[in-house]
Amino acid sequence: PIAANSEADAQFIIDKIPTTREGDIPDGMDTPFSKAHILKRYAENYLEYRSTNFEQLAQSLQQKTYVLTSKIDRQSNVNSSLHIHNLIPQSEILFDNDNDHFGLLREGSTTIEKILALLNSAV
Repeated sequence: PIAANSEADAQFIIDKIPTTREGDIPDGMDTPFSKAHILKRYAENYLEYRSTNFEQLAQSLQQKTYVLTSKIDRQSNVNSSLHIHNLIPQSEILFDNDNDHFGLLREGSTTIEKILALLNSAV
């Protein structure tokens, strides 16, 4: 939330972030945390995200919806994905246990393969 106040506050935060990356984070994923104006906008979007009533939003969806989740993801919780799935009237839940939430960005993504298979089966 502090980074959303101003570019100066965002730069203060950037200066405190270690410059080394851990794991196999795809290139470019750290861009929002390297430039003050981008981090400020990212923080503003995050605050908006935090204030969204996702249960109400999920219940209002009328179109067929796919909820993607994975038991190996460390940042998202399969139980919250199941909860949202149960709130969306016409939803189907898909488990991709080979990828986390960065799976869409990785080469050879099984998540992309699952989405393509679903789209091809709907034709």
